[in-house]
Amino acid sequence: MKIVLTGFSIVLIAKAHNPNVLNPDFLKYNSIVDSLYTVGDVVCTPPIAHVIYKEGISVIADFERLQFIDDDPVRIPFDSPIPAIAKKYMDVLPHAMYSASGINFTGYYKFENEEVATSFVKDKFIKAGPWLELKGGATDVGLKFVYTLDNVKNTISIEGGDIAHTNNETAPILLFESNYHYECSGNSDSTDNNCNEKLKTYISKWEEYFKRFAAFIDSIFGGI
Repeated sequence: MKIVLTGFSIVLIAKAHNPNVLNPDFLKYNSIVDSLYTVGDVVCTPPIAHVIYKEGISVIADFERLQFIDDDPVRIPFDSPIPAIAKKYMDVLPHAMYSASGINFTGYYKFENEEVATSFVKDKFIKAGPWLELKGGATDVGLKFVYTLDNVKNTISIEGGDIAHTNNETAPILLFESNYHYECSGNSDSTDNNCNEKLKTYISKWEEYFKRFAAFIDSIFGGI
């Protein structure tokens, strides 16, 4: 894969989730996370809660959304524990009325200089025309691709940016974000285990979606 992967996350939409339940003891003693993880930061309030571990794992919750995040670039995605963490969380709290899930990957491609970075997206995706010449020319271009894969909506965004480099300098990059969104329709009953099982099956397919994302990236940078 041509880009540096920086984030892997799984999001659950839950219509009846109470963020007050989220704390390190809840995660540890229900065997949702590894008991050896070291807590780095905790916030437990009625509207939002988060538990952030020094190992690079974060769990964030509000009344309708749960986020399971892994930002360890060495581990993600293949050795990441977050798919198992997300499914275990659902097993421990099965009646939160889960209705949808998102699988997300983020990463970047670094260029040698600003000129190459600025022209890459324009030359690769944009047809030459006056829209690139307004007020001296477009200095940056962002793109969004939306695909439908069976019942899964895939959105891939590409934007320019910078990253810290050597000697307090920055290097030009392209930022990539890929979201795979699945909705479990027709399951509004909080006791409907069928929806929970569908969502867990979807989460278990994360590797398939990552391979699709990797193929997309390789198709862009295949000639580089």
